[in-house]
Amino acid sequence: MCAQLVGGVETTDAERHAYELNQMVKARRAEELAKEEAAVGNLQTEGELTREQLKDFFARNAALLESAETRAKYKKLARTPEGLADLARIMVEQQQGVFLEIGVSRALGTGALHKLAQEDGELLGTVKAFAIQCGEAWIRAVRDNKPKKLQRSGRMTRLQIMNFAEGCVTLLQLPSTRAAMRAAYLEGGIGNKPHPSGNPGAAQYGVKLQRSLLSDMGLDPDFAVGQLNQMSSTHGKDREVMAKMQAFQEAAQRAVEMSQYSEEEAEVHEKELVKRKQQEALKQRKLQERAVQVQNAVKTMSAEDKAQIKGRMARKWDTLMRLPQQERMVYLQRQPDSDQLDFTMMSALMMEEKIKEAAEANARRNAKAAAASSK
Repeated sequence: MCAQLVGGVETTDAERHAYELNQMVKARRAEELAKEEAAVGNLQTEGELTREQLKDFFARNAALLESAETRAKYKKLARTPEGLADLARIMVEQQQGVFLEIGVSRALGTGALHKLAQEDGELLGTVKAFAIQCGEAWIRAVRDNKPKKLQRSGRMTRLQIMNFAEGCVTLLQLPSTRAAMRAAYLEGGIGNKPHPSGNPGAAQYGVKLQRSLLSDMGLDPDFAVGQLNQMSSTHGKDREVMAKMQAFQEAAQRAVEMSQYSEEEAEVHEKELVKRKQQEALKQRKLQERAVQVQNAVKTMSAEDKAQIKGRMARKWDTLMRLPQQERMVYLQRQPDSDQLDFTMMSALMMEEKIKEAAEANARRNAKAAAASSK
């Protein structure tokens, strides 16, 4: 028997039960943390945290990450794919526990971290350094468990795939990796084609790094690459796995791109990229709001107004539909604002027609089936 699991992947009953058990464990753990916090008592639950409190929080966590006890704990967790998948959650839980040590509730402390002022360069620098330290601790836990014998047969589990993707993203963000990628670029260029020097470039170094991580995780690189190349057929419907892999691929492309810049140039480039992403997010939000407004407007639009829009936009709509999917957005972006609104209207009208046609076809099928059963 099979059941549909969150993420769109067909799973066995055993796998579904394991998923449900995991959800129950998470809920139980949340209750335990709440009881632990209540037992401490006398915690600050409202107001603002001072810079001194936040600096103390980061200093304590930084020391905790480097302790032999924590390293041993992380190493033990990372011995299995299940433990490694849970390591990030454990790290966050451990970090939030430090808030209790300084007399602050987890909720208030976490909220304060999210509200850190962008103008406070010192604290933001501390946050960045701590994030790097966390990434290094995650990678160290993996490398501390590198087995002597690598898996060369069977198949990669979804946890192994997601751990690898997450590990690559973490590894590619480390300053040491960026420095090595930069050095590879200076010696061999981007690396997507042979360099006059004969040296491997940034792209080849990135591939070498990924293969090394697979080995650290106990997977023979050739075996694992073969498994990953079959992902579209084995995990193509698993949205969680595919999202992790997409994030890894984007991080890998970005790492190669950033290797072209010095540290100072990279910082400027990253700020520009963040700004563009914020602008794009704002644009997408406005488009979504416009789509909702248009859908509501179409519901109350007269047949005459609908016919006018269809007549006015027929040629441009036909041109749009003839374009390959990846070229349509470029075409739309080139249109004036007034036409973009009409395109949105036209899209809503076409969808309305499809829904109407589907309902009519369904009604005909039901009527035919009813007539057949009455004979």
